[in-house]
Amino acid sequence: MKKLFGLAFCFALSAMLLLTLSACDWMDLSAPPRDIYLSYYSGDAQSGEEQDIAEYVSSVDRGAVVTVISEDPSSTSTAIYSGIIINTDGLVLTAADAAYFVRSSGSVRTADVSAVLSEIYGDSTKYKLELIDYDSDAGLALFSFYDRFYHYTDDEKTSVADGFQLYATLSGVDLKVGAACVAIGNAAGEYYIGNLPDPFYIRETVTSGVVSAMSENVGSVSVGENSYNKFTFSAASTPELFGGALFDENGYLIGMISDKFSDNGGNVPRFAAAIPSEAIAAYFDEVSLRKQIVVEYSVATDGAERSAVQLCGNLSEAA
Repeated sequence: MKKLFGLAFCFALSAMLLLTLSACDWMDLSAPPRDIYLSYYSGDAQSGEEQDIAEYVSSVDRGAVVTVISEDPSSTSTAIYSGIIINTDGLVLTAADAAYFVRSSGSVRTADVSAVLSEIYGDSTKYKLELIDYDSDAGLALFSFYDRFYHYTDDEKTSVADGFQLYATLSGVDLKVGAACVAIGNAAGEYYIGNLPDPFYIRETVTSGVVSAMSENVGSVSVGENSYNKFTFSAASTPELFGGALFDENGYLIGMISDKFSDNGGNVPRFAAAIPSEAIAAYFDEVSLRKQIVVEYSVATDGAERSAVQLCGNLSEAA
């Protein structure tokens, strides 16, 4: 009987050790990236007269928005943001604040950042992100997934394609006050002390509104030597939606939700603001030149009807 108990104990201990080593291997960035296969997703890309704009945009672009989890490696502080997948490689655009934590002493600590895919994939795994760049003046940060992703190209899952199936296309059309917009992102995140509760977030939420104002009073961001005015919108937004996507009625990205500001110097945030797609494109080009990499993204011009012109940073200018 003692022998049986001893064997059972050794087996259990070995299993626990194996699981522990596997977990450590997953957390260790020196371990090889994993191959992740995403389920085939077929959204309703046909806009009918009876279909609401928010419903249409959600069906087309919701899978391009992720939850971004930023953790301070030296404490139990965790912040939740939203992020936007911008190409098939899985580059993720989000708020610059997600990349670091500012201590009370004023020192800056790089955050451990991960992402959870849209709920359409049926996967709540936290996938590790690697920092490519962040720019506090622009309010933008760019990450890449550590693992390698593939997506199925058919319902039967008989073939796969490299990269992400769903990603955001930037709008190349001038914004107009009163234009319809749809905000998609994680609206329930907040700072936590200790372990994250389960569930610790609500997956992407969808709200609709219009572009409210575009003026110097809204604020601006700097990308390189250029400055770009932010704009406000009326779609419901919370601070935890920062880094989320703002789409036009065709499902093209017109901005990244950046912050809220108060009117007349008040202390209560009233208006939600976004960084325009023009500034986002300039940021991608600036990162391409500065990092000597190609940040590929797509831009839809007027009348494109969801077809896109592929653009990337022009490295020849840096030669």
